[in-house]
Amino acid sequence: MTLPAAPRVGLVEDDPRLRRLLELELQDLGAEVIGWGSAEQALAEWGTPPVELLLLEMMQELQRAIL
Repeated sequence: MTLPAAPRVGLVEDDPRLRRLLELELQDLGAEVIGWGSAEQALAEWGTPPVELLLLEMMQELQRAIL
């Protein structure tokens, strides 16, 4: 029996401590995690490798849009 590949999760979080905590929790659940510190960084590296799920801090992006 072949086990399915771990899901690949992209995580965008500007707080490095929170990003690391979330990465560890997701890895404990069996995910392969790619962490980025900003949406710009994520877009620059998007698709290498591709992700099945993207977790994005919306308040970070909303604050930039308002300011």
